[in-house]
Amino acid sequence: MATLAFNAIATVTLTGLFPTRKNPQAGSLTTQLQRREVPLNLLKPAIRDPSTCKGNGFVDMPPRPPSKQPPPGNAHLHASLGEYLGHGHSSIVFDLRDVQLSSAPSDVVVPPLVVKVARINRVTSLLREAWFYDDMECIQGVSIPRCYGYFETEVPEDSDVRRQLLAVAKKYRPEDDGEENLVLSRDQMMGPLHPLLAERCQRRDIIAVTILEKLGPQLPLGQELSEETKEDLESMFEDMAHLCINNVEDIRWENILQAPDTSSSLPSLPSPFTQKVHRWRAIDFELAIKINLSVPHCQLEHYCGLGGVYDHVESWYEEEYSWPEEESESDEDWLESRD
Repeated sequence: MATLAFNAIATVTLTGLFPTRKNPQAGSLTTQLQRREVPLNLLKPAIRDPSTCKGNGFVDMPPRPPSKQPPPGNAHLHASLGEYLGHGHSSIVFDLRDVQLSSAPSDVVVPPLVVKVARINRVTSLLREAWFYDDMECIQGVSIPRCYGYFETEVPEDSDVRRQLLAVAKKYRPEDDGEENLVLSRDQMMGPLHPLLAERCQRRDIIAVTILEKLGPQLPLGQELSEETKEDLESMFEDMAHLCINNVEDIRWENILQAPDTSSSLPSLPSPFTQKVHRWRAIDFELAIKINLSVPHCQLEHYCGLGGVYDHVESWYEEEYSWPEEESESDEDWLESRD
């Protein structure tokens, strides 16, 4: 049996877009998305000259490891949106059901998948994250999920698909729903944005998704983490540090998931840097930065982030929550206020 290459899928058809608050199991809309290759120069690394920063932990920036993927494929993925799995500042994640792959060898194994859908005003965040998945190709299936591509489609601003996505975005609204993208503002401090990022900042007619390997549950709450688990998590982030990727701002309990169950998924791979096989995976790289810090100095920052995770996990206790009633504002009224 052959494994699905990360670049095998050229197009994606998604059905059941998007379940609404009034009928979360419904959704009759369909859209097709096209793979978009992410430019190598989409982001500018934060580079400090090691010769002028002695003692500050900076090193020469290593080149991106060469891709081990075959030439891009022409496969078509057809799937239906399944269960809502989670959301964040920039995107909403759904399980994928009834997955079918065509125009691919018959012996290709397709693991359980999820789709990460960008909010209409946060396409640049998902595009930026896709760049990090490409940059970390060598640790996909090791420390981070396998990513099978970034896909886009244009939709008219008055289209049903766009309206449904806005309605779902309202249901799963982040705490900060502002228009300003602070991450891109930070990127601009290192120079002008790549033309593709600059153009996508202005668009509100793009639906963008990434197709990712489905992972397991989060760290169990309310119990002390074993030293073995802590060492595994720290080693997992060390893999990123070897690639000069600092993800301290996105290290949270919600962003650490169990590696997939190998009975139904692909096996975990050993780290190319430590040869360890991890039981956990890091997700969400919206706030990641590529910076030429040494591994020990990058890890010092990662340890700070993980310390917060350990405290959250071990000090958590169950409470009875009183959930607020659903807002009375209709989807239609809210959509009109956003358009």
